[in-house]
Amino acid sequence: MTIREFIVSADPATVHRVAADLAKQGIGTRIIPTETLGTPQPPIIHQPPDLGLTPLRIAILQRIAEGCTDAEIAARHGVSEATTKRTVQLIYRKIGANGRAHAVLIACRAGLIRDGAT
Repeated sequence: MTIREFIVSADPATVHRVAADLAKQGIGTRIIPTETLGTPQPPIIHQPPDLGLTPLRIAILQRIAEGCTDAEIAARHGVSEATTKRTVQLIYRKIGANGRAHAVLIACRAGLIRDGAT
């Protein structure tokens, strides 16, 4: 098994919500209780004060946090799925994220989006 991404959170509700969102996308998850990891360490995440995203890109991040697929985001914003995929990749590059969960985590911590609640 290759670990591609991980989320560290002291809030079990957040961990389970993110795991459920990933499961909707067909991404398997494994939740490891923090007690088995030893002393909790603060996550190391670069949080620039201004991520420099347009309102549209912030809206796309919010849709990602809500668990929307690229096709659903495209339909909601009236663009093609290919355009949405390119925009999502540009967002990742701009904020230094390596995937959907990481992008949502960065955006939440920067105060740009809600934590996935609709």
